[in-house]
Amino acid sequence: MKQINNPSLKVTCLSILCGLGLNISAPSWASEPINMVASFSKNSKHLQISQSGTTLYDVHALWSAESFSLSVTTGHEKQQGEIIINNTSVQAFNQQGDLLWGDERVDQKVCLPEFLGEFIRAHIEPLKQGKSIACVGPIIKAKKLAPFKIYLEEQSKNELLVKVAPGSIGMWFFMDEIAIRMNADASKILAYNGVSPAPKTLHGKMAYLNISTALEKPLDVAKIDSSILW
Repeated sequence: MKQINNPSLKVTCLSILCGLGLNISAPSWASEPINMVASFSKNSKHLQISQSGTTLYDVHALWSAESFSLSVTTGHEKQQGEIIINNTSVQAFNQQGDLLWGDERVDQKVCLPEFLGEFIRAHIEPLKQGKSIACVGPIIKAKKLAPFKIYLEEQSKNELLVKVAPGSIGMWFFMDEIAIRMNADASKILAYNGVSPAPKTLHGKMAYLNISTALEKPLDVAKIDSSILW
């Protein structure tokens, strides 16, 4: 397995204001570091997100030409289990292998929170040409796929600012845009502002951890041009 990165993310309001120019109030966990570790091989990826020495989210992804699976081993109890994606559908299973829900994807692209960097890199040329990319992603609470839109808001010689936005009017009531600052060829994530796949806590009500920071060390993004997800 090739090690990608293990940056310590200093979650401060000042970092993101300087890095992305966004107005954000500092949450209660703003002084606590968030660590992200990712490793990958040709057909797999492992992602771990931890805070204050506690692993909040641990997920393994495996894929082939016919299917894609995302297995959550550490996370909120509502997250733990497996998502299996093929050309026509997305299905979610609990740890016992029971089907929780399923939805048809038809010909839609699937953008997973764990693969936003890879999704952007795979579509970087049409994004640079001013096109927005429509996709769908699984929503645990709604037990279905929801629409999203990814577009390039700003680009300079050295950096890109990509936004992941709700893809429908209804989704704007449940989600704010995610802003991802990357280098010019989208091979590295420099800053991240928005909801993450990690839960705020492993117990109690299910809520996602917000990450708002310019990374001290850029996070490498794998190059996956051809995927069953897109």
